[in-house]
Amino acid sequence: MTRIAQVDQLQFDELLARQKIRQVINRLGLNFTDCSGVVDYDAEAPLSYWRYDPTSGAETLYLNAQLAALSVNSLELVLRHELLFRATYHAFAQRAAYPFLADIALDIFINRVLYECSPALMDNLCAVLYKHTSHKKVAVLANCHVNPSRIDPEFAPLWRDLWTTPHPLNLNPVALYYRLQEWGNLAQCQRCRKEVWPISRYRPESTDPHDPLRAKAASLSDLPERPSFKLASLSETALKHLAKASARAHALAEYLVEFSVIPLPIGTQDLEQFIRRIRVRRVADATAAKVTEPYQHVSRFQVYPLFPSRLGILYKLCGLSDSWKLYHNRDVTNDGARMRIGVYVDVSGSMTGYYREIAAFIEALKEYPLALRIFDTRVRDMDIAQFTQGSIQGGGGTDFNPPIVDFVETPDMEAGVLFTDGAATVSAETAQKLRQSHKRLYVVYICDTPCIPDSPLNQYAYDVITLCLSSA
Repeated sequence: MTRIAQVDQLQFDELLARQKIRQVINRLGLNFTDCSGVVDYDAEAPLSYWRYDPTSGAETLYLNAQLAALSVNSLELVLRHELLFRATYHAFAQRAAYPFLADIALDIFINRVLYECSPALMDNLCAVLYKHTSHKKVAVLANCHVNPSRIDPEFAPLWRDLWTTPHPLNLNPVALYYRLQEWGNLAQCQRCRKEVWPISRYRPESTDPHDPLRAKAASLSDLPERPSFKLASLSETALKHLAKASARAHALAEYLVEFSVIPLPIGTQDLEQFIRRIRVRRVADATAAKVTEPYQHVSRFQVYPLFPSRLGILYKLCGLSDSWKLYHNRDVTNDGARMRIGVYVDVSGSMTGYYREIAAFIEALKEYPLALRIFDTRVRDMDIAQFTQGSIQGGGGTDFNPPIVDFVETPDMEAGVLFTDGAATVSAETAQKLRQSHKRLYVVYICDTPCIPDSPLNQYAYDVITLCLSSA
């Protein structure tokens, strides 16, 4: 082929690639002119990549020749995947203890959600993207187009849960993150991160001055948490598309919306979530009132002046107290040092989807000194701000003995609130310690059914509150 012919072919490829990009953006329901510069083409790049200009704040996703050669349908899925990842990265992956592991979990989950929307198209895309990917590496979990008999036994159970089970339990990014963490081979996960999804999201570590990505590519961690207006418009459309695709896709998409840094306008489904949050907050406020009631300041009318309340002072100044021979006094029984409320949160694998609701309870108790601790089979201190931001490590089994013993043996805790779904046991020795301490332990069950779980905690708790999310 002559040099002129080569130039003509390159120009034709670039023209075709840009035409596909326009088509995909139009399919997202947006005008290409309004979103120009958000997605572009780079024929020389070995990998697709993100680029960021801190001066102008412009963010651009550059597609390389390999991805640009995909069909328009496949390219649309690739773009939807990356937009969803960009919208949730800062709230999920960047705040995890192992960000690279969270990246992998998020990529796998997004592939699964897109599969619910377009099974045939996603199967075709995976056949192309993972054609040369080993079935013995973690990247196989992102691939729906694979022969199950060829998958490494280490990954086969999780792959079947993801791709062959009609309604898999605990299918969400957090649960996937913890299952990968339990697998334990973090070194392999870090090495195989780039094989899970064909877009570079990190600045190359290479020191080669001739590396074409060295001066171009940016890490997503360098990008602002909130995307630019143009990129946010595309990401918002991608999120809404999931909600409309099917009931199952909508249910899975809620987990992405939970971590999305892009606020969504309230539509029908968003209104349902808004009402649910209101109901959760009402239960949280009622629970806070129960927990703090014994320690509230009490005022009452008495026949003698002692410790006048603000209202009592007003009655005295107005002459009402002298006329009635009644004085409005404060009960100073609880005027000593303020007790701490111990908040114990079950972070076992079955509780990973409930952290947002628990945060509402913590918010309702924020005026009191709190000690927040998380537990599975052991107890750890937890910063309240980090908890509300979702920076939580857990995912193991559940044992009620460690948090109850910790509560009993902490001298300045007079009340404790334990959040769980009730799936564990309490030893006789621990139960005896709790009884002898005379401390008040409130148990909040968070579950999907209105019935109180059959849990051993019921007989030892001072009070039991159930938050049913199916009706919340």
